[in-house]
Amino acid sequence: LSADAIKKAKLVKKKTMKPEKEEKKKEAEKSMDYSILNMNLDFKMDEVKLRVEEDDGDPFFDLSIQNLLVAMAQKPGLTKVNVKLETIELQDYLFEFTNPNYTKFLTSVPPQNRGSKEFLFQVDVFMMERSHPDYSQKMTDMGVSVKIGYIFVNFKPDTMGAMMKFFKGDPDSPKVADERQEVVT
Repeated sequence: LSADAIKKAKLVKKKTMKPEKEEKKKEAEKSMDYSILNMNLDFKMDEVKLRVEEDDGDPFFDLSIQNLLVAMAQKPGLTKVNVKLETIELQDYLFEFTNPNYTKFLTSVPPQNRGSKEFLFQVDVFMMERSHPDYSQKMTDMGVSVKIGYIFVNFKPDTMGAMMKFFKGDPDSPKVADERQEVVT
């Protein structure tokens, strides 16, 4: 047999095998149960409160995060993820304001809606394989939906400066200077 004849025989063999493999794959997809739940994750954190105090024990700021929700469901050919955060508030104690609308440095609760349950943000993501039965309806491999609610930042330059100094560390403070000398020696 010549080299050309061998190549042609291999090509004919490959061409005849592809439809068999594709048919087996299609049969496997048809027999797949798309309702089986491979993984399910539900995470809820009702509330986190953090108080940061100055060296003398006076409160510097309070951070409050409420209702953080994360959900994920994975089925054959389909993954859905949902993340929501209801509220975040940052109360600073550097200055006292007589107007109650300015007491918070950062808040996601509108003043007129105190007590309502609107989310600061919500992100929904889905990923679907083309073999999934619902793909013909959505015709989308991946979808992302983002909803953003209300956020109010009361820009207070003094508070911003104090926070940056707090997190950066004050190099001139006696405590930081003493720690630096210990490291050097």
